[in-house]
Amino acid sequence: MNEEEIQGLLLYLGSVGFQILPSLERQIRANIADDVLEFSPRYEVQMVEEKTEYVLHLLKDQQFQKYRLADYRVLHIDASGKRNSRNFSPTAQGICNVNLSYAIVSGRMDDLFEKLSYLNLEEFPGVHLVQNLEEKLSQNPDYFELKCSRNEPEGFIEFNIQVSKTDGWYSVDTYTAVLTPYPPIHHGIYNGINTSDLDDQMRSIDWHDDRELFIFQSDSEPEFKPKVGEIQEQIHRLSLDMVGADIADQLQLKYWTDATFFSDTLQQSAWDYMDSLQKRAENFPAELEAKAAFNLLCGRAILQDSYYLEAQDKPAWIQFDLTTRGSDGRYLSKVITSFSEDQLANIVQALPIPYEISRQIVLDLKRGDISYFALPDDKKIFLEANPEQQTVNVYSQDMRPIQVNFHFDPDWQPLQKIENNKMELQRKFRQNIIHAEYPPGHSNRFRRNR
Repeated sequence: MNEEEIQGLLLYLGSVGFQILPSLERQIRANIADDVLEFSPRYEVQMVEEKTEYVLHLLKDQQFQKYRLADYRVLHIDASGKRNSRNFSPTAQGICNVNLSYAIVSGRMDDLFEKLSYLNLEEFPGVHLVQNLEEKLSQNPDYFELKCSRNEPEGFIEFNIQVSKTDGWYSVDTYTAVLTPYPPIHHGIYNGINTSDLDDQMRSIDWHDDRELFIFQSDSEPEFKPKVGEIQEQIHRLSLDMVGADIADQLQLKYWTDATFFSDTLQQSAWDYMDSLQKRAENFPAELEAKAAFNLLCGRAILQDSYYLEAQDKPAWIQFDLTTRGSDGRYLSKVITSFSEDQLANIVQALPIPYEISRQIVLDLKRGDISYFALPDDKKIFLEANPEQQTVNVYSQDMRPIQVNFHFDPDWQPLQKIENNKMELQRKFRQNIIHAEYPPGHSNRFRRNR
C-alpha cells in the first residue's frame, strides 16, 4: 500500500471512532510494511476509575490488495475490576461506531435504556428506543434530546426528553410534554355528509394500526379496506363544501395526523388550524409514564404511589386543575385519596369482562387511559376512572355516557360537585406534586440513581 492508501485507511478508522494514537499508527504502519496478511493492533484508554482496550482485526484483501477492518473487540474494566468484552463485526449497515460500542460494553447504554423505559415510549409511532439511542450515542454527545409525538382524538401530544451526561454517565431527570387539545366539532350536514356520523365511523378505526386500514397482498400494492375507502370519499366530498371544508380539516387532524399515508393528505389549512389552537405544556419527572402525562394534560386523574412533597400513607389519585397555574407556572394539582385500586378493580370486575382482560383494564384506568372492552355483539364500551365520584364512567362507542350504578344501591346518588371558588381552590389544589422542584441542596429521594 502506498502512503495515500495508508492515510485513507487511517482516515476510515478515525471516522468509525477509533483514536488514531501514535502507538496505534506505528503498529499499523509496521505490519503493512511487513506485508502481513492479517494483524491485530491495539490501544488502551485509561480513565480515572476504568480502562478500555480496543483490539482491531485488519485483513489484507487479496483482490484489491488493500487492508480492511474485519472486526474489533472492546474490553472494559470498571473500578471494581469487573471485566466485560464483546466483538463487533460489520453488518449490512456497516460496523458499530466505537463510541456506541464503548457505551454498550461499559453498561452505559443499558443504564440509559433502563432510565428511559419508565416512559414506555415504544407506544408512540415511529419510536424505536434502542435504534434511537444507538444513533445518539454513536455521536458521544454531552447532551441530546429525544423527541416523539402521538395523535389521539383528544389532541396531539409532543414529548421532548432531555438527556445529559454527568461524570461520563447519562441521566434523565425530566421531560416536557406539550398537548394541543382538539376543541369540540360543531357537526352538521354538508354536501350530503352527516359529520357526526362520519366522526363515529372514524372513531371506530384504529388509525395507528395499518392492518385496520389496508388489505395487504403479496403480489400487489396495498389497497384500502372498503370502510376506509368510504371514509376517505366522504372526507373528499365534505371538503368541497365551504363550511364543510373546515370540519373536514378538524376530522382529519383528529384521526389522521400521524396515520400512515393519510397524514400526507392533510391540507395546509388543517395544519394552519392546528397551529392556531392553544397548547398545554408541563414538565414531568422521567419516572412518570408518558401516556400518564398525556392523560393528566387531558384533565383525567392518575393513581400514583410516589412523587409527593409530603408523606402519604396510601396511593392517591392526582388530577390537574387545567384552569389555574401556581406561582411556579405549573398546573395546580388535586389529590383524591378516597378511591383505592381495590375499589376500582371491584367495579371493573362487575362488568362482563374476562378476569385477565379486567386486570389490564385496571392498569389502564390507573394510568388515566380511556380503556374499552367489547360486548358479545362486538360493540365497544369505553371506561374512564372517576375517583372523585368513586366510580367508573361508562361510554358508548360514540362516547355518549351510559348511566350505571356500580354501587348496586337504589339510593346512591353521585357526590355533589363543590364550586371552585377561591377559598375552595386553596383547599383542594396545591403546587403540582407531580413535578415540584426540591429546594437547592435537598436530595430528591424519588430520583433513581445510577
